[in-house]
Amino acid sequence: FLPAYNLLDAAIGYSNERFNISINVYNITNIDYATFGYFNAEIKEWRYTPGEPVNFRISFGVNLLPTKKIH
Repeated sequence: FLPAYNLLDAAIGYSNERFNISINVYNITNIDYATFGYFNAEIKEWRYTPGEPVNFRISFGVNLLPTKKIH
């Protein structure tokens, strides 16, 4: 059995009518964890797929269509 664990993720973003940007950080504490596991009956042992170490994603978007303001 695997011990219990908690993952810590964070995100921050900014947007206006034309642009948006965000930064996401995953597994900030860089904890070892399993995303999937199964019992292999042929060799009689458990197999686990490890989770991702600390990683991040930066995304940027542009709105190409003008926004309509309602007066």
